Amino acid sequence: MKTVGKIHPTGFNVNLKYKYVTEKDVIHAVRDAMVDQGLIIFPTSTRCVRYQENVKINRFDIEVTYRVQHVSNEHIDVTVVVGSSDRNDKGSQKAMVTALKYALKQLFLLTEEESRPQTATPEQTEQFEAWCQRNGGFERIL
Repeated sequence: MKTVGKIHPTGFNVNLKYKYVTEKDVIHAVRDAMVDQGLIIFPTSTRCVRYQENVKINRFDIEVTYRVQHVSNEHIDVTVVVGSSDRNDKGSQKAMVTALKYALKQLFLLTEEESRPQTATPEQTEQFEAWCQRNGGFERIL
């Protein structure tokens, strides 16, 4: 944790105009430190918590347990539950990418150098509501 420090976000949401941490940012932040310390991370189990198929968007909620193992064979397990949505067939892949990102963030207590605002601006709220309406309404999105 001392070696890694803070994550520098490179992702940018054009519609809502905020920066965010990508999976690549997290891996870039921790990979060298993990290698130097003799650590590897890999999934040991996955479980579909919920799959919801809708006309416009599919929802995937999964639970993934990752094993973080040292070269000495000592290990700890980290479990995360994440969700994703996709209009086509990539929802499960998006969920797995998010699961790894959050497992590493939890494991190393990573913080972001610059995070998105806690409250949305009126313009962001209006854009989100319009997006929900175009995609079947807020209840359908959830």
